[in-house]
Amino acid sequence: MATQNLTKKQAAQTAINQWLQSLTPAEVLQQFQEIISKHPKVLNDLTNKAKAFFGQPADLFDLLGWEMGKVILDPKKNVHYYGKYTDPPNYDQVLELVEKIATIGQDERLIPVLANFCEILIDQIMYFEEDGEWFDECEPVMETYVRILANSSLAESDKLYWAIMVLRNDGVGFGDPLIEYLMTKDHPVEAWNELATKIERLLPTSKLSYDNGLLWSWLVVALERAGSTRNVTSEMSPEAIKFYSSYVHNFGPFKRPIK
Repeated sequence: MATQNLTKKQAAQTAINQWLQSLTPAEVLQQFQEIISKHPKVLNDLTNKAKAFFGQPADLFDLLGWEMGKVILDPKKNVHYYGKYTDPPNYDQVLELVEKIATIGQDERLIPVLANFCEILIDQIMYFEEDGEWFDECEPVMETYVRILANSSLAESDKLYWAIMVLRNDGVGFGDPLIEYLMTKDHPVEAWNELATKIERLLPTSKLSYDNGLLWSWLVVALERAGSTRNVTSEMSPEAIKFYSSYVHNFGPFKRPIK
């Protein structure tokens, strides 16, 4: 039955294509206008495509937010049950818009938006992942983020900062390309020093949580890369020290004993 339905659909598509090819451009436009008048959703989709084509920054960011909203799933509405799981969305439209925006000099506005989206994807992977499919589907988003961040016009310390903003709650390894960017590229000592200052401002005085545990760990790294002799671990709570020790041994790119 499924094969029969597919054959009918293909035959219908072939007939439509042949009919459209027989029309003049003016006649094709008339047909589209008639369809648009009867189907508001088609009008909305074509309006968005037109905005993307003309490429005004405000319109592109509106579209990017809209496309991102379409692929962010609500766990409350996409619940696992009876061994079934939710398939990952397709992120091609998001990436297409990101690439377009990246070509028009909007780095300072784009990178925070993309960083926030990557953080959301970490949460999505943690909730929905079953067999690696979600991770694989999301991976191009992270690769794009790293490339745009590295090639951006941002100050070096800001590049490091926006890498940490994604890594601070990454418990699934989604941000490993960011770790490679941080640890293998030759970032200036001044940038690491500025990053350490920014991380300290983010560290709360409240009790330890997963994300600020990661921030403590990256603070140690930032100070070491800045050439500081300050022993940050002496300032940590016992819980933070335990977390840091576990992180550097199991997840971090700087696997070495705690000093």
